[in-house]
Amino acid sequence: AAGGAEVIIATNDKDIFALVGEGVSIYSTNKADTGGAKEGVLLGTAEVEERWGVPPALIPDVLALTGDAVDNI
Repeated sequence: AAGGAEVIIATNDKDIFALVGEGVSIYSTNKADTGGAKEGVLLGTAEVEERWGVPPALIPDVLALTGDAVDNI
């Protein structure tokens, strides 16, 4: 992304949402992210903020405060 390339990370790991930003998006097939659609969705900054209520950089803080069963927190 620093070199101007568009980066798309394919993952359902919500921890990685912290990397979303200028030139970096997440492709997710998680039903919670797709609204139940069968296809995956591309999540940018606006979509992460809409889903989580915070900018991508604060996702680790949200997960630390709320817990994350997948990560045994």
